[in-house]
Amino acid sequence: MSEVKEKTHTVKIVRKRIKIKKSKKKIKKVKTMDEFKNEYINSMNEKEQIAYKIAKEHLGSSFNLEKSIGFQKWLKKNSNNI
Repeated sequence: MSEVKEKTHTVKIVRKRIKIKKSKKKIKKVKTMDEFKNEYINSMNEKEQIAYKIAKEHLGSSFNLEKSIGFQKWLKKNSNNI
């Protein structure tokens, strides 16, 4: 009789494990603003990247990519990824 109880106990544990695996949901990763900036810079063509580097060098700390018109348009266009 003890063998039968052990077998049913094992089956119950296996069923619980299956339920746990089924109940796990995929967690959607939320992108940070730095990740969006990197994607935007990588999506630029060669001329745009040169212009970006020049603006960054000449304007220094007053240049803000997040406030640039190009980034704002790109962010709206790619907002389905947010």
